[in-house]
Amino acid sequence: MGFKGLLTWFGVAGATVVAAGDTLMINAQEYGEAWPFTVAEVQLQCHPGMVLLVKDLESGDSYPINGAASASADKLKLKPLENIWRSDPQVEDAKISLNPVIQRGISLCVD
Repeated sequence: MGFKGLLTWFGVAGATVVAAGDTLMINAQEYGEAWPFTVAEVQLQCHPGMVLLVKDLESGDSYPINGAASASADKLKLKPLENIWRSDPQVEDAKISLNPVIQRGISLCVD
């Protein structure tokens, strides 16, 4: 993976601060109806180990979008994805697929 995607950890007053190596701003306009979030824009982040997060810059909260990130949610102090994961208006009790966002996140990790 090289230097892109390196994650730096600092302990600050008992909190974990994560500095992402690879990030990309993505928004609802570019995804249209396939936008899976209830916020209009997020910062997509790739961390070592294919840990993929989205950060709502307005609130400052980060959310896991793949299994690797979910497994590290407590350690990284991530909020539950359900807080911003948009329901699918076409399918009862279903959410919009995260797959297109995850695929973009993976491309951040391997670049």
